Amino acid sequence: AIDEAHCISEWGHDFRPSYRNISVLREIKPKAKLIALTATATKKVVDDIVNSLQLHQPKIFKKSFYRDNLTYQIIHSDDKLSKLNQIFTKIKEPSIIYVNSRKKTQELANYLNANNFLASFYHGGMSADEKKSSYDNWFSEKTPIMVATNAFGMGIDKPNVRVVIHYNLPYSVENYIQEAGRGGRDGKKAFSIILTNKTDLEYTKEIQERTYPDLQEIKEVHKKLYQYFSIAKGELITDEFDFILIDFCDKYGFNIVKTFNALQILSSFGIIEFNPNSRLKSRIQFLVNSNRVLQFSESNSQLENFIKTILRLYTGIFEKEVTIDEFFVAKKAGITSKQVFKHLEMLENQGVISYHKSCKNASILFLQPREDDKTINLFSREIKSYLKHKKLKINDLIHFIENDLICRNIQILNYFDEKSN
Repeated sequence: AIDEAHCISEWGHDFRPSYRNISVLREIKPKAKLIALTATATKKVVDDIVNSLQLHQPKIFKKSFYRDNLTYQIIHSDDKLSKLNQIFTKIKEPSIIYVNSRKKTQELANYLNANNFLASFYHGGMSADEKKSSYDNWFSEKTPIMVATNAFGMGIDKPNVRVVIHYNLPYSVENYIQEAGRGGRDGKKAFSIILTNKTDLEYTKEIQERTYPDLQEIKEVHKKLYQYFSIAKGELITDEFDFILIDFCDKYGFNIVKTFNALQILSSFGIIEFNPNSRLKSRIQFLVNSNRVLQFSESNSQLENFIKTILRLYTGIFEKEVTIDEFFVAKKAGITSKQVFKHLEMLENQGVISYHKSCKNASILFLQPREDDKTINLFSREIKSYLKHKKLKINDLIHFIENDLICRNIQILNYFDEKSN
């Protein structure tokens, strides 16, 4: 069973080249039955999924995109906050507001709460406990309004959501339909509202040039990335690197947003693995020789068992930094994790070890040897197609918003190649 199957297609709104590799299932299990599932696919995407997965004479089950209980509205306003006040004065039932940044989720939730509209916020940078608390408050209707990024999506199935508002423009028609579709799942009347203005539309029209790199810019980011980590031509280093995007961009004079998107594209095509929210493991290295370490441990009875446990668990710790798991060390040494952290900090203060505690940061893993332009040239056709497709998706969205002559439902049906009467 392949969920989010539109990711397989280069014509889908969230194309991920690695999904193409799913077709290897055909070689491993040639007689296996496959089912591909997606909530948003045009005819072109469906055909591409069928070909990519080598589905022979597949049965296609397609539910209509028409929702007779869901009203689509585009509201043009230079004062969006005022519009929110008007909407929530009338609607007291559960609602979702989608915004395009983590910071905005908290700002908007704070504004609503200050105006006596109970709201929670949700985004991908929150801890699991924070997300659960926010979700539970919304689902139980303790705070009936949820302000969220598109991280608030998978598994969200609350039947009585009465209004879904896009405070900022979605990234594509497909994103919009998927998010708007979280309203009115109980079959009762619901509203999907896009709040927009001239500034939004102008910004969105410029977004391709301002935020997406061209092929040459991707090549330059790729080349400098290897230089940044001092990797020689032809060399492949399989270590995961801690990566500070701002430092990288400052060093080479790159635009931070374009560079972030270039890294995402390089990751999508299997050239690197870029994790913008990686939790890097703790790393330590002994700075003194083994004899000094043993002498030190024997003269500090509290640390003796701890140090010997570290030496047993991690080889090469005198020659280079190694990653460690403090909780695993605690278990093996028969002490608490709190004591492990305390001992490590003590050893660092004494100059015995260097200790880099686990932290949340970006990371880079190289998947291809350094071949500079030669590597990118292998993917140049696909990358150009991907960038062109991104631009078309934005144009389609703008056309949907600006077209006031044709019913929104009919526009949606036409977009997904569904005949309407």
